[in-house]
Amino acid sequence: MTHFGIICPAASGHLNPMTTLGYELKQRGHRVTVFGIEDAQPKALAAGLEFQLIGKSD
Repeated sequence: MTHFGIICPAASGHLNPMTTLGYELKQRGHRVTVFGIEDAQPKALAAGLEFQLIGKSD
């Protein structure tokens, strides 16, 4: 099992495809963590991915 980290802006156009990719990787048995500001947390958790807070939104 590989542990993937996803870092991208919290904007929908960036986060939606990355959480879809993360979900598919998780379905294939990998561990996936999204790193981002708290605005990204609900989308990451809804996709069943781990989330690690970094920084903050202004």
